[in-house]
Amino acid sequence: MDVLEPEPAAEYHGKAKDFLSSHQLLDFMKCPWLYHKKRTGLMADQDSSAYLVGRATHCRILEGRDVYESEFALGGPINPSTGRPFGSNTKAFREWADIQGKPVLSNDQIDLIENMASGISMNDEAVDLLLYGRA
Repeated sequence: MDVLEPEPAAEYHGKAKDFLSSHQLLDFMKCPWLYHKKRTGLMADQDSSAYLVGRATHCRILEGRDVYESEFALGGPINPSTGRPFGSNTKAFREWADIQGKPVLSNDQIDLIENMASGISMNDEAVDLLLYGRA
């Protein structure tokens, strides 16, 4: 099939109970028993910063900047004495993150995501695929 259908991330991930995702396939390839335990709820799927960056990158590239900025809290609080953002391992950042009500991305994660989005935008074939839905 050579057609790209736009699909919000929440809708895509919501289908994981009925269809195999790439991560479920990787679990199955590693160990069918691991896949079974996760699929049946005997084992909780662990979230990680890599999964967070992956979801945010998917959103930024495929759904656009507006959706990305509404779905994720970006950056963090600014240290008044330096005028620079607090580091993601500081108490001030953690307290800020706790009240955001949505997934939080640090400045380093934002830079990585923007670099990936920029790389995609420099590839003519990727741009055509994303704009027109056909490779």
